[in-house]
Amino acid sequence: SPKTPNPSDPKFFPQERSGPDPGEDLGFLGGIWDFGLAPPKIPEGERVDFDDIHRKRMEKDLLELQTLIDAHFEQRRREEEELQGLMERIERRRAERNEQLRTRNEKERERQARLAEEKLRKEEEEAKKRAEDDAKKKKVLSAMPHFGGYLAKAEQRRGRRQTGREMKLRILAERKRPLEIENLREDELRWGSKTPKIPQKHPLKIPDPRDPKKPKIHPKIHPKIDPKRPLEIENLREDELRWGPKIS
Repeated sequence: SPKTPNPSDPKFFPQERSGPDPGEDLGFLGGIWDFGLAPPKIPEGERVDFDDIHRKRMEKDLLELQTLIDAHFEQRRREEEELQGLMERIERRRAERNEQLRTRNEKERERQARLAEEKLRKEEEEAKKRAEDDAKKKKVLSAMPHFGGYLAKAEQRRGRRQTGREMKLRILAERKRPLEIENLREDELRWGSKTPKIPQKHPLKIPDPRDPKKPKIHPKIHPKIDPKRPLEIENLREDELRWGPKIS
């Protein structure tokens, strides 16, 4: 074991001096002593236990280290608690978000179903209305003569687009006025005096003898009929009243 120094030995524990002796070689310690610094005075007869000092220093360091470790673990515990709370909030927010998305998807599906039902209902109403209109048109057109063949042809052509010729024929068939010749006699059929005339777009133009360049418009009047003569309708039949008396 190392030799314990003697406190009275000036080699190890020099006494405090007010200043250096003249001619003395001052070293590093002498320079420090010049500033008034000196190691503490140890009373004579007491023994310095360096092991105890070292042990106390180690205990102090250990206590500081233990304090730092406890502070670290306390900080770590608080951080873990905050992290756990954050994870719980994230999970709760995720569950709320999923619930909102589920509710929104259900509402969207219900809205789409309502729109589909509304669209189907409107289509059914439009189809029913079109069928009723077609039935009314067929009923009206079937009452017209010479239209049965057209309906049959229209039924055959249904499902394809009509050509220009077919459209023209259809329009002409609609415009054509049927001939009522069931109640006409043979001479009436021969001469066609009571056959209905289709009105002309322009009246007959007869040149004026006074001005050949300027035609004069004359009405269609039979030469044997006097327009100023009063009509004698007492002895006329029903067909003659409808079409006029026979002109002889």
